[in-house]
Amino acid sequence: MTLARLQSGYAQDARATAEHYKLGATRYETARLLNPRQWKELWSRCMKGENFDAMIDEIAATPNYEWKYNDDI
Repeated sequence: MTLARLQSGYAQDARATAEHYKLGATRYETARLLNPRQWKELWSRCMKGENFDAMIDEIAATPNYEWKYNDDI
């Protein structure tokens, strides 16, 4: 294996790691800004089988996300 190929592999790993941490930071910042009523909605949807990370990603990607509060719980 050549040095250039090794370096290329390390660079790809570093980029993948950076993207992983960037996604985690975005999810954290989005979740940190939620109010209790929004947390309740996400919890309710999660208990019905929705993926929590996918919900947080959707909120982060949607400016002016429209909440549909579920007060049944």
